[in-house]
Amino acid sequence: MAYARAKLADKYGSVATMFHQFVFASLGFGLYLFVVGADFSSALNVFSSPLRILCIAILGVGISGISYLIYIYGMERVGVDGTGMALNLMPLSSFVLAIFALGEAVTPMRLLAIAVVITSMIAFMKFSNKAPAKEAKDAEATPLKAVTE
Repeated sequence: MAYARAKLADKYGSVATMFHQFVFASLGFGLYLFVVGADFSSALNVFSSPLRILCIAILGVGISGISYLIYIYGMERVGVDGTGMALNLMPLSSFVLAIFALGEAVTPMRLLAIAVVITSMIAFMKFSNKAPAKEAKDAEATPLKAVTE
């Protein structure tokens, strides 16, 4: 998905691509909630006070918006693979922060999930670093053919 988004970002711009991605995801999720008959009565309480609206605006624009601008900047600087790796670390860092800040319980299932994420990232880095080295070694072993006319 990140590769497809990177191609679209090159063509239309990163911010516009991210905006459209979220708009269509929100529409799809809204349609899903409508089909399953979700109860929106408690969600409307959000609009009962200006303080709640301000909190949602801070979370949506301030935190999520800035996070995705940093994501876009990272994709341009590091590339799709490196940015994808950072996205995989977000739940892990959130969990570690929740342990210390909120007293979140550490369960065996959560430890297993952390181990899977870290192991997958190590395996990805190990195998992705070997592929360019193998290609370079193959290029050195194969002599270049001169093109004559």
